[in-house]
Amino acid sequence: MIAATLVAVVVAACPAPSAPRPPREPLAGQLVTNEFLPAPASTDANLDGVIDSSDDEFVELVSTVDDELDLSGVSIYTGTSGTVLRHSFAAATLAPHKAAVIFGGGLPALSLPSQVIVLTASSGALSLADDGATIELRNSTGTIIDSVTYGAATPDVSSNRNPELTGSFVDFTSIPGSVGHYSPGKRVNGTSF
Repeated sequence: MIAATLVAVVVAACPAPSAPRPPREPLAGQLVTNEFLPAPASTDANLDGVIDSSDDEFVELVSTVDDELDLSGVSIYTGTSGTVLRHSFAAATLAPHKAAVIFGGGLPALSLPSQVIVLTASSGALSLADDGATIELRNSTGTIIDSVTYGAATPDVSSNRNPELTGSFVDFTSIPGSVGHYSPGKRVNGTSF
């Protein structure tokens, strides 16, 4: 009788495993623009074998939270005087603390972990102006969850937050420990998110 009572007490003390939370819509600060390349003059950033000043533009978004994010309907808008829709995610989920990279076009052939999302702009181009523009990230309700305004870009060098995810945008090559001139889908030192 005593042994049966102890078993019952131990079982009652162990909580039942919780079901995983479903992916949720990102709010401000939970999905951020971390890096972008507006002026790929002579570089093949998407590694498709073709140097193209439109196709090789990219915007890197990174999750800052421990939950899966539902990117369905999340959109990227860019422009110099007002913004225009350039990309809208179809059904997609982003793993915690992982990246999504949107190129202007081409056939991206990057070697990245499977949890990194790599797409091309649904509109056919990102249209990032070399001399400065605004990049807005909006969730499915149209609420702006991240906005970046930048000035004249350095050719073939991305702008990256320093420190990553939270800092101000600087030329990629000015960040201590940076490898190369840009790192779509990876940290500045070339390691995975």
